[in-house]
Amino acid sequence: MSKFQTLRVTEICRETPESVSILLKPVSGESFSFLAGQYLTLLAKIDGEDVRRSYSLCSSPSEGVLRVAVKEVPGGKFSTFCNRMLAVGDTLESLPPDGRFTRDFKDSVKNHLAIAAGSGITPVISIIKDVLSTDSSAKFTLCYVNKETSSIIFKNELSDLKDTYLERLQLFNFLTREPAEIELFSGRLDSKRLSRLFPEVISPTSFDVAYLCGPESMISDCRTALTGAGMPDSAVKYELFTSSSDHVKEPPIEATSSASGEEVEVSIV
Repeated sequence: MSKFQTLRVTEICRETPESVSILLKPVSGESFSFLAGQYLTLLAKIDGEDVRRSYSLCSSPSEGVLRVAVKEVPGGKFSTFCNRMLAVGDTLESLPPDGRFTRDFKDSVKNHLAIAAGSGITPVISIIKDVLSTDSSAKFTLCYVNKETSSIIFKNELSDLKDTYLERLQLFNFLTREPAEIELFSGRLDSKRLSRLFPEVISPTSFDVAYLCGPESMISDCRTALTGAGMPDSAVKYELFTSSSDHVKEPPIEATSSASGEEVEVSIV
């Protein structure tokens, strides 16, 4: 059975009005080995109660650090604690990194597509950084859905990555509550909008793998659109992000596999 290890908070950055990224360092001095896309199960004592939540790592293995992002959700005990009370110098307990929503390492995989919504960007940005920094021939396209510009997590970091990998990274931002310059990018990525995106802007058959991370409805629509446009079902990897409030008892987090891709439910509060 895996044991919890103590991690110290060494830095907290405000990413958006509702989210922070937290840099963590093992107190023991030992390094945590992980794959891009994996998550940490964190434990904190909040109001005398042990509260456990899982958060995807947004750092890449090559960065040599542990960093997670936490978006505050109304009624979310852990997310509120991290956004309002957690301070540099505090400690959290953590299980070793886990999860199967990870980068596809096959040599033949060179062209990557990711579709993420909100805090679903956290494992995806880890995969993006890992792919582009370790494979000079790889390319990556990201479709990222948010309510408005101010809610885009890692907005500056993504912009910096685009500048660094100008010819190998494509970014498409979709806003659901704020007009975009191009009408196609204003609104949810539902089946109707996806039917215009594929292949009007993006050709699914040009990609070797797709990573989907967000709410179930978006993932379902995206999987249907991608496979309908010719992408093999086996090339689609996905992770469901779920949230819960203190009023709803959260079930244990379980990782399950399916015939097409991989499915992991990760709490975001």
